[in-house]
Amino acid sequence: MSTKATEDPSARELASRFLTAHQWTQVGVGCLLFAVLAYLTRPSILESFDFIRMHELYKSYAIDALRSGRLPLWNPHVGLGRPFLADIETALLYPPGLLFVVLGAGIGFAALTAIHVFLAVAGTAGLARHLGAGRPQAVSAGFAFAAGASVVLCFHSGQVQYSMALCWLPLVLWLVLRGQDRPSLRTSALLALALALQLLAGHPQVVWITGVGAATLLLARRLGKPLPAQAKLALLDLIRLAGAVVVAALLAAVQLLPFHELVGQANRQTPSLAFSGFYAMPPYAWASVVVPPGPGMPLLTIYDLYAGLLVPLAGVAYLVRVRDRNARALLALVAFAALIAAGNSTPVFALLYRILPGLAAFRMHARTTALISLALPVAGALLLSLRATGSRATALALVLAGLGAAVLAARAHRWGQLVGVVAAVLLLLLWTARPWSLRVRAALAITLAMFVASDLALAIKNIKYTYRTPPPEFPAEVELTNALGARGLLAHDRPPPRISSPLVREDGGMLFGWSTFTSYGSLALERVWAYLHAMAGVPAPDLDNTAPSLDIFRRGTFPYRTMNLVAGYDVAARRMVFDPSPDPRALVVARSEVVGNWREALSRLVAGHDGARVALVESGPPQGGDVNAAAGSRAAIVSFAPERIELEVNSAVPGLLLIKEAWYPGWSATVNGKQVPCQPANVWMRSVPVPAGRSEVVLRYRSTYFALGAAVSLTTFALLLALLLLRRRTGTTAPGDPLK
Repeated sequence: MSTKATEDPSARELASRFLTAHQWTQVGVGCLLFAVLAYLTRPSILESFDFIRMHELYKSYAIDALRSGRLPLWNPHVGLGRPFLADIETALLYPPGLLFVVLGAGIGFAALTAIHVFLAVAGTAGLARHLGAGRPQAVSAGFAFAAGASVVLCFHSGQVQYSMALCWLPLVLWLVLRGQDRPSLRTSALLALALALQLLAGHPQVVWITGVGAATLLLARRLGKPLPAQAKLALLDLIRLAGAVVVAALLAAVQLLPFHELVGQANRQTPSLAFSGFYAMPPYAWASVVVPPGPGMPLLTIYDLYAGLLVPLAGVAYLVRVRDRNARALLALVAFAALIAAGNSTPVFALLYRILPGLAAFRMHARTTALISLALPVAGALLLSLRATGSRATALALVLAGLGAAVLAARAHRWGQLVGVVAAVLLLLLWTARPWSLRVRAALAITLAMFVASDLALAIKNIKYTYRTPPPEFPAEVELTNALGARGLLAHDRPPPRISSPLVREDGGMLFGWSTFTSYGSLALERVWAYLHAMAGVPAPDLDNTAPSLDIFRRGTFPYRTMNLVAGYDVAARRMVFDPSPDPRALVVARSEVVGNWREALSRLVAGHDGARVALVESGPPQGGDVNAAAGSRAAIVSFAPERIELEVNSAVPGLLLIKEAWYPGWSATVNGKQVPCQPANVWMRSVPVPAGRSEVVLRYRSTYFALGAAVSLTTFALLLALLLLRRRTGTTAPGDPLK
């Protein structure tokens, strides 16, 4: 016996009530239990490499600043100084992140993990329900997505901001499809808000992936006859999506505008096909769809797609039902995501690089497989929601998918997996063969649930122990901090002492109070990045450029004599060495020369020009004094805070004050209370013109676009809220609004 494919009318009926309050409670408890067992038991995400190396430090720095009543706009502890709030990866403006201030970094991350697991499960279940899945099947799809390697591995590698942004993906796609089927102002507003929160979560690439997935679903669901009418509707769908994206950008302007400025000053401004194709999905990694993680299947975190055996098999069996527009849409989503994720291994990627907006701005496009990790559980839930198919095409698809899974398992020498493949295919064939009685169907459902749960539990266990790395330990950080403190170099209002060592975390100074010329993160200031490598004679990493090259430390204990390094690591002696007479943190030069740009200045410095005698500036009138005239000048930092530096200068002649902190737009200066320009010098330093005699100089940092962005965000939110309240009061909400 065959049944018709699930179509939209029945999907709307199924979605008329999502879950009862009792069912929501059960799902919430299940998500909390899952988060504890999967993410918080040892080895937990709080021991992961990126968490310890970056995110723990970011959150600790933000917590200390906010608890002291300071908005952390600037970070003087890494990369010779760089913006803090402007870096979207800090997720400082992500509203749920307020839990960090209350609970601290460790407990805060644990709580946020549980919240985002619930978000992923609920969003996936809502998406599946909207497309026609039953309640148990929809919730099962939610847990399959949350328990899949795409999500679990990213959490366990410490890519927590990426993982949290990824947990918004199902909810956004659910709202997108609701807006397509029943357009309403409320749905569009919620979509814009969800996109804004996903963006503020700290990983713009996930938002781009979400947008690509949403557009693909909208267009694929409109494929059909009559084509002109469907094309018109598809255009309206895309316009609504674009409108939501614009409103989301306005809501997140408080973060986006400062971040846009940072991107313009960072080391990833010039896109390339090689950069965009870096970390694409290698051919062998596709086997992870049906081969679980383990010793024989070690992959990078962004490559593993395993979400259980039943998920891909059931999903494939549903995707062959191309007469169902939901099946067509999910199939198109899987195919297009796979095409992008494959990168340069297909000639299509070079074309997409040129025509697909946003693709050139990112690398690691293997992350696009997150759309596959979501589509397959949803498709599997839709298949299991059909009472029966009796379809030869479904049976053939299951058998062929099973054969493919068996071949992959055999090639990976997972012989036990072959038994699982056979069992999964037989269970699915049995489920879809005929409309069984309620008792038989319940027994099959329990068997399927136990199969999926045990399969995913074993996969998560393998993930936790196969991909684990010993928690990084940095005993040198404590020793260094104690040594600096014993020398009186860690005073609260003094500049953070700058050190050179490969044995400490690049961002470790944010926790201990010292500073480094290195940094670990997606973006580094391009001036600093280029200077570090060019002056050390070391090639700059061009693809994997999250941190400066370690070869810098092989250039000597103190690889630079231009940035006030007070301590360095002696590679030969394997110990820290303190410089008894480091170069000054601030000095006055009597002469400067104007160059065309900072790259010209860098070339001259590499060629041997002494910027401490004749500064190289990019604008303003040059100083024409005798290079020896400033020999008796003195400049001392009397008070140092991240966003404010006070100096006392006693200059023998009018000259240029050089402060060895990274220049960035937004830094301003006053000399004896009068505003003067603060300009870059010697590629990366800040410079201020000073007169002869004694002067008081104050440098302040104010983010160029933070106030404007905050105004735009608040205004947009207020207008959107007022419009929604007005529509509700006047009763103009669209009939059948699914979120009413």
